Amino acid sequence: MLCTMGLKKTYSYDQGQQVVFDNLNWSLATDKFVSIYGKSGSGKSTLLNVLSGIDRPDAGQVFFNDIDIYALSDYELSHLRLQNFGFIFQTFNLISTLNIFENIEYPLLLMKQGKKERNFKVAEIIEKVGLTECRDKLPSQLSGGQRQRVAIARALVKLPKVIFADEPTANLDENTGKEILELIFDLQKTTKMTMVYVTHDPDISKQSEKSYYLSHGTLEPNV
Repeated sequence: MLCTMGLKKTYSYDQGQQVVFDNLNWSLATDKFVSIYGKSGSGKSTLLNVLSGIDRPDAGQVFFNDIDIYALSDYELSHLRLQNFGFIFQTFNLISTLNIFENIEYPLLLMKQGKKERNFKVAEIIEKVGLTECRDKLPSQLSGGQRQRVAIARALVKLPKVIFADEPTANLDENTGKEILELIFDLQKTTKMTMVYVTHDPDISKQSEKSYYLSHGTLEPNV
């Protein structure tokens, strides 16, 4: 479903260049919980952004269902991401002026789904993440854990093929982080979506169905 060929990404600094990864060839296991593990600064988030079409590589290709995503126009790439990818970020990225129901509904509006279908899907996912009583509240009225549940619901509501999660528990306290992680694991098993989860936590890596270690520009199976 998702694979890379000869992928390269570097960053330029006053002191020179840093190679994040080079000649990266990788194939993603589908319908699995896949973690990319590495130390802080190893390039995990950068790799996630390149895999998901957010940040273009310097060289190489990313294929999704045999489509070279960076050969697409900006419009075509945005459409592919909207239809097939979901995102869960550390900082939630909720729209402050929209209530919980509206935040979750937003990607369905972009996909031009009908009101009846939207209402059904949003109500269903809100119940799954345990926020039915909060549906009319604004993000500012929720705890950090609740806001992350909204972000998870927004990522899942359109039933994407792949969910990209960038350390979504990093800004939460330990107990809340465990609750959110358990929710993510449970929803991934239930939906059978492919989850690509970036983490610096070795425990999450051990719980993953597939785990890879990113270090010094290389990505290797984490055993």
